[in-house]
Amino acid sequence: TTVGYGDYTPLTALGKVFSAVYSVLGFTFLMAAIAPWLTFMQGKWRERLLESIPLVRRAFLRKVDTSDMSLTIQEINRQINYPRRYALCMVAPLLVFGLVGLIAWVVEGYGLIDGAYFSLITMSTIG
Repeated sequence: TTVGYGDYTPLTALGKVFSAVYSVLGFTFLMAAIAPWLTFMQGKWRERLLESIPLVRRAFLRKVDTSDMSLTIQEINRQINYPRRYALCMVAPLLVFGLVGLIAWVVEGYGLIDGAYFSLITMSTIG
């Protein structure tokens, strides 16, 4: 719910209340708008798509039967490749970080450090 980098901030109590209500309503409407998309993204098509890519299937989609009651938690954990799973989860954020930083550096004329800072602050919604 960031409003910007501090360039414009409400000064009056009424302005602050309006901004708070506006940001809560905006966040609520945003979540309501993307809920159907998130439901779609979790559908069966996702698994079929990932299984159709041989590299992804071999590297990340090893099936672990967690419903097998004869397996202990330790046995299930040994079957799961956590480093690979965590690496897969980091691909998209690192790509976004790099792309936004590169755009800020090349297109906007920021320095390399400023571009990386802009990317990190924007991704973490601090600024």
